[in-house]
Amino acid sequence: MQTFKTVNDIEAWLDGLSYEAFWQEIIPHAVRLPGKSECDDRIKRRILSEADIFEDLKRTAVLEISQRYNLKWEDQSPYMFCRSDS
Repeated sequence: MQTFKTVNDIEAWLDGLSYEAFWQEIIPHAVRLPGKSECDDRIKRRILSEADIFEDLKRTAVLEISQRYNLKWEDQSPYMFCRSDS
């Protein structure tokens, strides 16, 4: 099972997965999601695109996994301190 140190790690992992691979890789994490057959049906009936459904699934996975393990965002930019000359 994949392990994560930050929310960024979860996003990077998910970004590397296809829609089909996602369903296999997410199983060990026990994320509460609609079933694959339900999502596939929505795609087939053109209610939503695969891309839209996949984005929602990934957002849900990021939220649930990060909350479960109390993960934070990795600081992407160092703080900049401004000095006032006055």
